[in-house]
Amino acid sequence: MSERASHPTPSTVRGLTDFILEKVHSGQYPPGFCIPSLRELMERFQLPAGAVRGAVDQLCRQGVLEKRHGSGTYVREASRRTEEPLGRRVAVFLGGQNLVTGIFSTVLLGMQSAAAELGASLVLHFNYEKMKLAELDELLAGAEGAVLLGAEEHGELYKKLAPTRPLVGVCVHDSDGGRLTIIDMDPFEAASLAVAHFQAHRVKEVTVVGHAAPTFENRARLFLDAWARHGGQGTLVGHDEPPPAKPKGGILFTSGGAMQVWAMRYRETHGHALASKASLLGFDGKNRIDPGFEPGPVVSVDWQAAGRFAVEECVERIENPGILPRRIYLPGRLLG
Repeated sequence: MSERASHPTPSTVRGLTDFILEKVHSGQYPPGFCIPSLRELMERFQLPAGAVRGAVDQLCRQGVLEKRHGSGTYVREASRRTEEPLGRRVAVFLGGQNLVTGIFSTVLLGMQSAAAELGASLVLHFNYEKMKLAELDELLAGAEGAVLLGAEEHGELYKKLAPTRPLVGVCVHDSDGGRLTIIDMDPFEAASLAVAHFQAHRVKEVTVVGHAAPTFENRARLFLDAWARHGGQGTLVGHDEPPPAKPKGGILFTSGGAMQVWAMRYRETHGHALASKASLLGFDGKNRIDPGFEPGPVVSVDWQAAGRFAVEECVERIENPGILPRRIYLPGRLLG
């Protein structure tokens, strides 16, 4: 039986490092053994090249492996190993459990890659909005810092966490008085790109479909202000309102979820695509990640980069307590 068939396939960077360590400590990968190539590990663990390279580099820093130029990566002699303890422990809080599709699944790929490169450990906690505050504080106390993914969509519980650890929020606008480092799509540039998009389509009136969370409210407000300065007319409605039977002009969605809700409702009610009746544009690009979402033009960013920045920022603030939280806005791109 092949090694691949007899061993489960982990889906995380930590799973990859644990796999190699298990092989080394059990003697299946003896000293001097050349481990599988980068490409083989990528295929086996379904991870991007950067994540696999980072995991291997981490084991090299721990003294378990060593790279030989032009030859490969080998298990180091036990007598020459100087294993270092695992690095910083970063808690990751998610409102749901969707690690397959969507924005945060992509953010997590970037986080895993950066954690492997920095030798940090990520500890995932799901459905945190359903936990009691004491439980959340206890989880946070077990880490040196934390990354909150989309915290605003699940209420303001994150603002009540004990202020004892550096916090980084991805897709968050309200920094709780400057307590969180914010990483998100640049809402000013997104507004400008949206204005240019609707102008190119000769749209005069735009309906903005929003969500109550501050991130999405801010995106809507900045667009409507910019649109008005260019002489356009705009109306803001909630994503839970039904789409009009005969939409006119353009429709801007402040989130991929809102765009999908309206597209599905319209198709179910009228039997055809909403895009056939109005010029659509969405923010954040979830429909380019989740194959079940309706296609359409979006303004989006490199969400893997957002994940990398989140871990790098959290670790930097852990190691340098004097660094103040800040806002990191990523440049958006209009994708047709």
